[in-house]
Amino acid sequence: MTVSPPFALSLPSELRLLPMARRFVESVCQAGGLDQAATNAVVLAVNEATGNVIRHAHRDRPTTPLHIECRLLADGIDVRIIDEGPPFDLNTVPQRMVKRCPRKLVSS
Repeated sequence: MTVSPPFALSLPSELRLLPMARRFVESVCQAGGLDQAATNAVVLAVNEATGNVIRHAHRDRPTTPLHIECRLLADGIDVRIIDEGPPFDLNTVPQRMVKRCPRKLVSS
């Protein structure tokens, strides 16, 4: 598997900056030759994840940095969102509320 050097973006935890995060990830996807459907799916997932970090993990701390790292792979993209919030325990969510995704969009 061929992995590119990371593309990285750091920004303050402000919801008004979400469009910047989306454009960054979209540009990396386009540079990697991902088709439009895959690009849209990755951008949507990153938008949701970064919004959750800003709203929940970094709540009331807008100067706390949020980092997005993207690596192009031979068959897709690896996206990592690095935050300074407390870890989220999926086991605390009632099972009926957990929606499983049939394909892996983002590596952890």
